[in-house]
Formats: sequence, C-alpha cells, structure tokens
Amino acid sequence: MKEAEYARDRYQIFHRVFSVVAFAAIIIHAAVTDDYGRDGRRTIFHLLPLACIWFPDALGHGSSNPSTPRLLRWGGWILMTVIVLLPWILSCVVR
Repeated sequence: MKEAEYARDRYQIFHRVFSVVAFAAIIIHAAVTDDYGRDGRRTIFHLLPLACIWFPDALGHGSSNPSTPRLLRWGGWILMTVIVLLPWILSCVVR
C-alpha cells in the first residue's frame, strides 16, 4: 500500500465498523419499539448516510475537489445523526 493510500484509508475501518454498529442499533431499536411497522421503509433513509460513510471515494469520484470524500463521509455522519435525533426532538417539542 502506498503512503498516500494509507493516509487516506487510515480511519476507514473505524468509520465502517462504528457506522455498522450504529446502523444495527438503529434497526434493533426500531424493531423493538415497532417504529418501522411491517414494511421497514425507514431503513432506506438510513442507507444513504451509511453509503456516504462507506463509499465516499466512489460517490465523490466525479468531483475535482480532493476534500470531497472527507466531506461526504462527515456529511453521512451528520445526516445519520439528524435522522436519528429529529424524531426524538420533535416528540419533545410536541409534548
């Protein structure tokens, strides 16, 4: 592995493992609380941030900006956090 590839992929394993753990926790919580109902359509909303975290290089391939994969990865984390926290925040506001 070249030094540049190593520098780019240094935290990739951490992001992938932690995102799968977070995704599994979201799905398990939804299954236990029956938030998803029978069809599980909300799972699709969680797959987009997961794809941004796992494949930022492939998604940002067409861009000429070298920081695009990093922005995509962190954007995926922010999107996953918003998707998880938004229903909780809204339920607190409505009460």
